[in-house]
Amino acid sequence: MIVVITGAGRRLGYELASHFLSAGHTVVGCYRTHYTEVDDLRQRGADLTQVELTDLEAVDSWIQGVVTRYPHISLLLHNASAFRPVGDDPKAELKAFAEYFQVHMQVPFLLNERCADALRACPDSKGNIIHITDIFTDRPSPRFRTYCATKAGLGNMSHAYARLLAPEIRVNTIQPGPLEFLPEHSEEARVQVLQETPLQRMGGFGPVVQTVDYILANDYLTGASIPVDGGRSL
Repeated sequence: MIVVITGAGRRLGYELASHFLSAGHTVVGCYRTHYTEVDDLRQRGADLTQVELTDLEAVDSWIQGVVTRYPHISLLLHNASAFRPVGDDPKAELKAFAEYFQVHMQVPFLLNERCADALRACPDSKGNIIHITDIFTDRPSPRFRTYCATKAGLGNMSHAYARLLAPEIRVNTIQPGPLEFLPEHSEEARVQVLQETPLQRMGGFGPVVQTVDYILANDYLTGASIPVDGGRSL
């Protein structure tokens, strides 16, 4: 398989890329910031390019180069994300809002459109698109309202593509919940998240990787939104 992943340079994106490399697949990806994980993936054969996802011309140039080099794509996986709480200055927050809109909606739209023919031409199985959204797309957090709104937009767009691209291409969505804390999470925040999660623990990235494998294996699944959240969306 040839797998294209956005945001492949760290955390979930890195784990997904590593998983497919370990399975013997070709991984093509983009990343915004260089981390040591990028070097690890490259040493293992990944084709990675540094791309600023708010620069739509750069994104378009990258993805057109990808489909030229890889005219048969098996999976397009939208993992890249931007995320922070809304501040007190509405005008200043419009810049962040525009960034979320570009990363969460415009980039997936552009890549879906550019990759559609390559996904249809997939020789080993029908092509797949998977969008990584968030459990807050259905029950938004007021503190992260602009992030949630654009992730919800991606979820809605995913359903539209599931109808548009069927039956040749399947399109599904994964809605992660708490996976792994960031270093900047305070102890108070960590306790609160765990208290709000019925399974009372972080899931790690593995459950999302397992869900990607499940989607790929189930060829009667399209237009689905699957929460992977330890029950937190309840």
